[in-house]
Amino acid sequence: MGEYSYPKNHIIIKSATTLEFDNPWKDIIERRFADFTKFFFPQLAKKIDWHKPIEFLDQELSKIIREAVNKSRRVDKLVKVWLLDGQETILYIHIEIQSQKQSGFPKRVFIYHYRLFDSYGPCVTSLVILGDDNPDWRPDRYQYQMPGSQLSFRFTAVKLWDYLKQMERLKKSRNPFALVVRTHLLGLQTRHSPTQRLDGKKALLQALYDSNLPEPLFFDLYVFLD
Repeated sequence: MGEYSYPKNHIIIKSATTLEFDNPWKDIIERRFADFTKFFFPQLAKKIDWHKPIEFLDQELSKIIREAVNKSRRVDKLVKVWLLDGQETILYIHIEIQSQKQSGFPKRVFIYHYRLFDSYGPCVTSLVILGDDNPDWRPDRYQYQMPGSQLSFRFTAVKLWDYLKQMERLKKSRNPFALVVRTHLLGLQTRHSPTQRLDGKKALLQALYDSNLPEPLFFDLYVFLD
């Protein structure tokens, strides 16, 4: 789309107190679920039958969680897909977006998982996107042991902070979630610097305009970036 001039009313710089990551992530995941899976979880993406309908079970999920935990807890997405295993197997994918370190987070993922297991049986998997800026916080399991019994639950987690070392690959990628990750990292890095945020946002907007994406995808990414 070429060089773009940025009218002041098109550039909104949000403060750290109003910056909220989760809702934009939930929206872009639902609108671009195939791209999301292929970018972050490529091995799983290869096992999904993309010719069959994908269902987002938000109402069912709300009911299950409401019965299981208090109202302050929430899960981001529950997605119903079909697998390419020759048996038309259904898989329920539980997706968590976690944007800050939280001591009880692994337990929460486990609670959601076993409540979903109660409803759907063993065809449930849990995937986590860690969007915080603490490089040492990498939860991927919940476990406990008592006399006579023990439990260990593992889930797959992707740390967005790790992509800081892969910025050139992100810039070259045609998957729209490369720009999503760049946007998220910019938000983390510039939360205390409005000037740097403005400059970074201009650069990402220009990259988006230069990408010549189909119009629906362009606007999905524009909304996420803004």
